[in-house]
Amino acid sequence: MRYFCPGCGSKYTKPAEEIPAEGMTIRCPKCTFKISIKPPREAEAAPPPVAASPEKKPASKPSADPPTVLKEQLEAPKDAALDEDEETMDQAFGEEQTDVEEIVAPTPSSQAKSKSKPKAKDCPFLSSLGTGKSGSEFRFRDLFCALSVSLDYRKLLLAASAIFLGNLLYAGIMALARLAGNATVETIGGILGLAVFWALVFLGLGATAYQSYREMSKGKILPLGEGVTYLKARPFSVLALPLWVLGAVLLLGAAMAVLAVIGRIPYAGPLLYGLSFSISFALSLLAVLCCLFLMLASFSYIPLVAEEKLAGRAGARGILNLIWRQPGRYLAHFLLVCLTVFALLWLLQVLASLALMGVLWVGGKAMGPDLGPVFLSIPGALFPVAQGWLPAPLMAMLAGAGGAGWQFSIAGWLVGLAVLYLFSMVFAAGLVYFGAAGVVNYQLLRRRENRKEKK
Repeated sequence: MRYFCPGCGSKYTKPAEEIPAEGMTIRCPKCTFKISIKPPREAEAAPPPVAASPEKKPASKPSADPPTVLKEQLEAPKDAALDEDEETMDQAFGEEQTDVEEIVAPTPSSQAKSKSKPKAKDCPFLSSLGTGKSGSEFRFRDLFCALSVSLDYRKLLLAASAIFLGNLLYAGIMALARLAGNATVETIGGILGLAVFWALVFLGLGATAYQSYREMSKGKILPLGEGVTYLKARPFSVLALPLWVLGAVLLLGAAMAVLAVIGRIPYAGPLLYGLSFSISFALSLLAVLCCLFLMLASFSYIPLVAEEKLAGRAGARGILNLIWRQPGRYLAHFLLVCLTVFALLWLLQVLASLALMGVLWVGGKAMGPDLGPVFLSIPGALFPVAQGWLPAPLMAMLAGAGGAGWQFSIAGWLVGLAVLYLFSMVFAAGLVYFGAAGVVNYQLLRRRENRKEKK
């Protein structure tokens, strides 16, 4: 029995006796599309022979109509792949499956059509530029080709907006917590603000990574609405993993706090804390490992839950099983991508810093002494998260005491917001590439597993 993959148009052959009566699902080794095939229907019994009539009848002309290809009247695999853009929203979430029955023969017109107009895989890189995929199949080099995804301004602006909003919310929560004048309230506010910030970062990662997952599957650029729609439909699927890890870290932190409170007991408290210090250290180490696991698991979490339709604890178990089955390759791909992200962020930060220095130099020459009070009026509270990676000259300006007048205060806020969004875009470039490379990693690991299953 012959069948083809509606996702990429590849043709395959499988003995009919190996297909059960209820059918089976086979994953395409090239594009990992799920193909549902059924055994060929039994040929109908031929009608009994009719005795020849003594009268001669004129011979009928042979029919020029080609044989039927499919029950669904598909002309060619290429047409089936192109029609997938008009599928329902459930199919946009990675649930597309096609019942494929026996293929007789393609029509001559469809053969001529496929020859006259080459498919996307005939022009591997140029036809899919920007999707992060260099051909019809996923290859190791796509881990670096995924850098082209960062050139998509739509994904870049979406991720940068999420990071920018997260920074503003974090700064607002911290400002409100400081009004209480209590160290405990400030600590709780810092934890809550950081959680809100990373939640928005993961939502931005989820939307852009799912968009890259769909575009790599199709081999072409798709409307950004697919990623946004998926995020609106399944926000808890995206946030399930970070929420579970955050809960574990909070429990470990609470246990360390209890041991520290015990240390306040007069006389016996310090002794008890000294005896339990090794326990506190172990709990702190577990919290750090949970954060590292969150970074490692978020690498390919989105394509996993999107293709296998997982959510909640099932998604966390699924990504853990994926890492456990191939830990060496997963970790090697993760470290390679992290080094690439670090180099990309360093390069973009240098370019942004040089551009900022150019603005300062030209502005100083043209605006004169009024430029200094503007930059000294930039509120440092706008950058609670970015203080670790902003350039040192900018942080020195943010530490200054400005405010020569209301006009300089307003100008400082406006400049500060613009600088915050600028460096949010720098961080977003690395985030978008990280998500796209995670899609490539997931597809590479799944293809390797499929090959092992066949053997």
